[in-house]
Amino acid sequence: MADSEAVYVVVGAGTADCIINRWSIWLRFWVCRRVDAGDIFGQSLTMHLRIGDQSVRVLAIEQRDVYANVIEGVPNAHINAGIVADALARARQLYGGSPHLVPPRERPLPSRDEPKVALPRVCCIAAVRGWPPRDPDADHGEACLVWFQDEITATVAPDVADSLGRLAWSDIAIDVFW
Repeated sequence: MADSEAVYVVVGAGTADCIINRWSIWLRFWVCRRVDAGDIFGQSLTMHLRIGDQSVRVLAIEQRDVYANVIEGVPNAHINAGIVADALARARQLYGGSPHLVPPRERPLPSRDEPKVALPRVCCIAAVRGWPPRDPDADHGEACLVWFQDEITATVAPDVADSLGRLAWSDIAIDVFW
């Protein structure tokens, strides 16, 4: 193994995993899985989503545990709004432009005090590419999508798929010229 390569061992689970490599130990306060859709676990994978009447190819997808960074408190509308805003900022950082948010469905939690609501457990940020572009001179269209679902998986939750199916590709895509 080259000196620049690191061997990582994950100890524990949840919001405070301990990552140990040859050079350091540090705490990770988030759980994240980011993959390029063309190579997941050494296997070739092509993932498509349906947006309106278009089938679009997923170029990359990032899935994060939604409440991993919440150290104190319980889910509520204020915390959830911050999580959604952070997800949109992360999407802009990763892919630029203006990401499209599929509004998350919040689930009420039992509470005697202030109302408590929880987002689905996983935030997904995806870059997608589709045809045809809006401009006939463009090579293709691309978009960035943000949605929330209950599991980390290579599939999209049915309620999210329904929401994506109601969108129009021409409303969310930007044209790309080579």
